Amino acid sequence: GVTTIVRTTFTDNQGAQGAALYVWDGGTLRVEDSSFAGNLASDQGGGLYANGGIDGTLTGSTFTDNTAVFSGAVGWHLGTLAISDCVFEGNRAETAGGAVYAHHATEPIALTDVTFTGNVSGGRGGALTGAFGATFEVDRATFSGNEAADGADVAVVNGAMVLQDVVSTGAVATRGGHLYVEGDASVTETRALVCGASASGALAFSRGTLTLAHVVAFDGIGAAVRAESGTVDLAWLGLAAVDGTGLALEDAVTGTVRDSVLADVTGIPAATGTAGLALGPNAWWNADTSGVATGPESLTSDPLWTGGADCSWARALPRPDSPLVDAGSADALDPDGTRADIGPWGGPDGPMEDADGDGAWSVQDCDDTDPTVGPDAEDVPGDDIDQDCDGVDATAPVDTGAPADTGSAGTDGADEDPGEAWAPGDPVDEPQSGDNKAECATVSPVAGGLWAVGLLLVGLRRRTVEPVAHSAHRQVGQLLDTA
Repeated sequence: GVTTIVRTTFTDNQGAQGAALYVWDGGTLRVEDSSFAGNLASDQGGGLYANGGIDGTLTGSTFTDNTAVFSGAVGWHLGTLAISDCVFEGNRAETAGGAVYAHHATEPIALTDVTFTGNVSGGRGGALTGAFGATFEVDRATFSGNEAADGADVAVVNGAMVLQDVVSTGAVATRGGHLYVEGDASVTETRALVCGASASGALAFSRGTLTLAHVVAFDGIGAAVRAESGTVDLAWLGLAAVDGTGLALEDAVTGTVRDSVLADVTGIPAATGTAGLALGPNAWWNADTSGVATGPESLTSDPLWTGGADCSWARALPRPDSPLVDAGSADALDPDGTRADIGPWGGPDGPMEDADGDGAWSVQDCDDTDPTVGPDAEDVPGDDIDQDCDGVDATAPVDTGAPADTGSAGTDGADEDPGEAWAPGDPVDEPQSGDNKAECATVSPVAGGLWAVGLLLVGLRRRTVEPVAHSAHRQVGQLLDTA
């Protein structure tokens, strides 16, 4: 059957599995524009748990402050799952998957345009954990302030994950601040910006197969990349302001390191275990390379990065006179057809892509398929589209209902008719020091309770699921079953 849940709030429910929502034994689950908050499971799935081969989609929903032993917010066993435009904040798991935990999934778990903030796991995966054959495909994800023992953002154990276009800030873990890879597992990440991670392996800790390309890691505490076994393929990285060793690789590790920059690395030496790897040209600046195998044609001069905000791609952008330009591997090209640059902006899959031709690189453009959207675009107020990529839609000026201030001498900044409120944008009396601004109105948002008029499919009014016995709320799926 098909279970569809739309504009529904699940709050403060308790149970063993799927404290708010539990579905099982096949079928399809669709959750749209709903909220799961403060639910508590004694086993798996503080928010929801799908068991036994469910085909699921979660869209436009929020998961906040849910708790479980496994999968603080969402747990998934077998089946398929697509998550898009969802926010996970403040969820907790005792063992694995502070926000999402998937295991034995038969098809890739797809996550697109998702945000994970302040999620915590006492074991693995503060935000995401994949295990026992589960495979994830993550596209455009933001991680902020997640915590775990292993892998504050992501932990993969005997599974696989592919990530691209990711931003991570403030990850804190014992091992693997951003990524943790264990066992028969592989992680591939392309175009990621990781800042302020703290762990042994602030960017990544690996005992499996780790592939990183076009990844920037700034201001990490602990070795940037630590690998104890397995294989690493590291290309076009920018590791800078590292409070620890840049690359801490055990002798048993195999793989490649090429076209990467290690700058301002405090560890002595700046890298270990590179002698047994296949090396290409790299750049080492303000880093102790005594006894380090650095790679052929490697550079030791200032990379001359543009700089910029503390956590931004621009901070690692080479200036036109940078020695990194056209200094990469001879067999690799930049998108413009020239020899690849060293560093995260170089190579064929780097951020120097402008698919919609609006002049903004893909890593700066929040919609690289629309030329009217980009950091230099004008944001149209009130159309629910963030044209200028600042994270919010512009708001239209508020009409307070007050008449315009039309005093005869308004151009001098004085309020010629103090009995009326100053009108924003009034061409006659612009705001100046001493003008009457105290009467400007403050408009509050509409009370959230009015959303109760929203409708579910098949004409059901919006349902708020309050705390109830687990045996009762488990039937929500049956109640809304449309098959």
